[in-house]
Amino acid sequence: MGSKKQCLNNVYGSKVAARQDLMQMLLPTLGAAFLFLAPAFLISVALRIVCFDPSNMEIRAALTYGQLAEALAAYGAAQLFITMPLYYGMTQFCAWRRAGARVQASVILLCFTSIRLYVRSIWMALIQLLYAVLWLIPCAAICLAGAALYQYVLPTTTGYLIFMELVIVASIWYAAMLLPYQCGYSLMAERQNMSCWRAVRTAAKSCRGHRFEFFYLMLSFLFWMILSVVFGGLLLIVVCPYFLLALYHLFDRIRGVEIRVSRRSQENSTDDTT
Repeated sequence: MGSKKQCLNNVYGSKVAARQDLMQMLLPTLGAAFLFLAPAFLISVALRIVCFDPSNMEIRAALTYGQLAEALAAYGAAQLFITMPLYYGMTQFCAWRRAGARVQASVILLCFTSIRLYVRSIWMALIQLLYAVLWLIPCAAICLAGAALYQYVLPTTTGYLIFMELVIVASIWYAAMLLPYQCGYSLMAERQNMSCWRAVRTAAKSCRGHRFEFFYLMLSFLFWMILSVVFGGLLLIVVCPYFLLALYHLFDRIRGVEIRVSRRSQENSTDDTT
């Protein structure tokens, strides 16, 4: 485990490198982010139209519990079978970009050109979901402890502020705990034949003792994430690739490696996956 100064230097250096990658290929990167985010946005809008009353944004009174469950199931299936393959393409775009490759935005559609890659993206998404659920348990326990403190021990403004601080810190900590598993996508871009399980476990093992770097990375993007919410998600078209690029650069720094590929080798790698 490195010192606090080294952790901050790693995060800062990763963000600097990510900004350089982003600015050198700004339009293709924004195009890739749009191809990824647009379907997810449309799916969410469809759910909103079906389930919520536009006048007061409450669940439609005429909607039965069965219909609501069907709508939520359809939404989850659409996210899994449409958005997650696109996300896989987004991760490969950013992983290759951080390695110096000049990638085309069409890489986002990579999984829809190969059944093997499509199945691979779904399996990877399910593995990520498994770890997300497992890490949610201690995070929820912290939040429940804060709620109990406010409800039974310190039912004052101070108690409420402590509760909110616990919720915020626990949420950031929860997201930071999941980031090492996300680095498995980077390994899969480097090694096309690596299995999903092996990529996730190898990435998590490589990041042991470096959780604070991921926590600092999440904190450093907190402002941009809040802005994205304020502006209705529009800024995600920049924040999403910027964050993934910074994450993969940080992963390289933690491993002590520098992945660089030529355009020719990247094109050959893309051909192999299709």
